[in-house]
Amino acid sequence: MAKTPVSKFTFGGMNNADDPASIGAPTYQNRAYSACADIVNCDVDSSGNVSCREGTTLDVAAVITSAGLGLCVVDGVINKHTAGDLTPLVGSPTVANVTEFLQVNDIVVFSDGTTIGYIKDDLPTTLSVPAEATDILDLEAWVAATYPAGAEATESNLEIDAFAMSTRPGYCLEFYNGAVYMARQVVNDSGIAWFVFCTKTFNAAKEDDRFNVVAGFKDQITMVKAVNDGLFVGTLGGTFFLSGDGVKGSAEGIRGFTQKRLNPFGAIYGSTVKVPGKKEKGSEVVMWLTANGVYAGRDGGACEDVSEDRVLVPSGSMAAAFVRQTGDDWHYVVSIGGEALVVNLKTLHHSRYTDFDFNGFFALAGQYYGTSADGVTLLEGDDLIDAWFSTPVVDFETQELKRCANAYLQVRTAGAMSLDLFTDEAEAAVDLPFEGPFQVENGLRQLRAKLPRGAKGSTWQFKIKNVDGCRFTAFSLKVPPVVSGRTI
Repeated sequence: MAKTPVSKFTFGGMNNADDPASIGAPTYQNRAYSACADIVNCDVDSSGNVSCREGTTLDVAAVITSAGLGLCVVDGVINKHTAGDLTPLVGSPTVANVTEFLQVNDIVVFSDGTTIGYIKDDLPTTLSVPAEATDILDLEAWVAATYPAGAEATESNLEIDAFAMSTRPGYCLEFYNGAVYMARQVVNDSGIAWFVFCTKTFNAAKEDDRFNVVAGFKDQITMVKAVNDGLFVGTLGGTFFLSGDGVKGSAEGIRGFTQKRLNPFGAIYGSTVKVPGKKEKGSEVVMWLTANGVYAGRDGGACEDVSEDRVLVPSGSMAAAFVRQTGDDWHYVVSIGGEALVVNLKTLHHSRYTDFDFNGFFALAGQYYGTSADGVTLLEGDDLIDAWFSTPVVDFETQELKRCANAYLQVRTAGAMSLDLFTDEAEAAVDLPFEGPFQVENGLRQLRAKLPRGAKGSTWQFKIKNVDGCRFTAFSLKVPPVVSGRTI
């Protein structure tokens, strides 16, 4: 009996890291090619459908260097964003270009690594930074005796020359178990070391954070993020988990952390977010980006590589990220190097955006905003977006030569769609129009693209594009092949 080749393509996320000819194995259950070689300026929903992403609309023009929680840094001054407006906060200190903001109950803590303070009722209060301690022998003894507990000596047991006598500024701000944690760089006789420390209150007269160092690292810290039972700490040299209650009670009554190294992949600064409201078997979930791909962290230090070497990560040392809800779908979006990686948090299907260059994100009144040197941008709009996706290079499960007369796209779109064709990995035709509809059902249209009559090859690849930036949702692609019975 003659073999019927697989001819249907569905869209189970992007794999732009592997050879396009190696990712096209059809799945057993639906007998369809279920991955894409690339998905650009599209989102993938939990059903595996591909949709053109939203446009953008500039809301307020300004040169913004960092942002969070609706607060933006403009010319070194903290501004509050409301729809269509930026208002400088009265009494704002002069802050650095990169300033972090952290919600702690009814206040917002801010720090740029040099200045630290908090904002309540839109009024900023800057905390005084005390002089460095001169007698730190007790701190050195405490760090040496407490960290590490075992095998992490080269990572944690770092000698320091000076540390603050009280609350000091830091970066990678996080709130956990009633206390604020942050990272700080310390210079010692041997060079530079990095510590995670804790401040229990913002009363500089009473706090002594010499007792609040909870971990030390030989590489720069780029992430501190909490789950229910500890802190994920990312450095340029790896990812760690600090499990335990942390610093509680008086300075002398320390209850610390147990430290564990998870992997050698460093977190990229600015890429870390906690998934709002998302629980997996009661666990909180945090996401971050490494040069190796996207990772998810859960309670107990559970750490998962959700990219599984399927995506190429744009180069960059700083990122900005947020989690967006669209209907029943949640997507992790991380902007780096002018592009973005996008992950559906239910299916872990990936896609990517181009021309998506932002240094901060926040949500306000149910809408999402991005910030950049252009200003505050609403992440929705009617501007034209060039979007496309490409199939793997496939042989339809036979190495014999094949001809294909038509390609059928099941899609919901108000505009035109087109197709580029490649046979034996060479360009055979471009901008072939989809015509129709030949079938309409539940708002979906089946469109047909006529393929060149002389086209033949052992392997085939298809690139589906929108025309003039129209919005679309694609559900499947069918290309029935005719097998010639010859291999040459």
